[in-house]
Amino acid sequence: MARRLVYFFNAADVSVFSRVLTENFPRPTELTGRQGQVIGFIGNLDALRIDYALLKKVALQFPDITLLLVGPLNSKEPEQTGLTRLPNVVFTGARKLEDLPALLQHMDCVLIPFLCNTLTYSIYPLKINEYLAAGKPVVSTAFSEDIRTFANCCYLAENHDDFLQQIKNALSENDPDLITTRTKVAASNTWEARIRQLAFALPFKAGI
Repeated sequence: MARRLVYFFNAADVSVFSRVLTENFPRPTELTGRQGQVIGFIGNLDALRIDYALLKKVALQFPDITLLLVGPLNSKEPEQTGLTRLPNVVFTGARKLEDLPALLQHMDCVLIPFLCNTLTYSIYPLKINEYLAAGKPVVSTAFSEDIRTFANCCYLAENHDDFLQQIKNALSENDPDLITTRTKVAASNTWEARIRQLAFALPFKAGI
């Protein structure tokens, strides 16, 4: 039996998503003809993690804002709940990694709309660091203890009504210092940072 256990969380290739802050991307074709702000999600739209009832509430609460959902659709719930029929909701389908910065750049706030269940309680979401690397305000359900560790740099919601209010807060923010805070947190969660943490945890100096 091991004498000591050290946990290392997932990490992100933030260099891909930090391009949002340094490059100018044309407006994605999915947003052609659509004006105003954009609320976005990037990830697998599956049946076990995503709270589709919450996403529908978001779309209905903000009818003049586009809800842009980027990722493969692997659930029947969007159709069953009527989410797919709302005029301000756009599904892009699966996209390549290199396509994501352009889509993310045109989002005014980004979501982690996870259900609070046994599965999500054990999730450390990779996307939080990708979002933060782009400097974007993140609104998330408080689905796990791990996501709560990001409370200083994202908007956490305890219920649906709180989630909608936090989106309002995120869309109205105007503080460059918050972008700096987010990018610093993302930089501490890269694979390079994990290697340094591992070296520090080893009983000998690895010279890293």
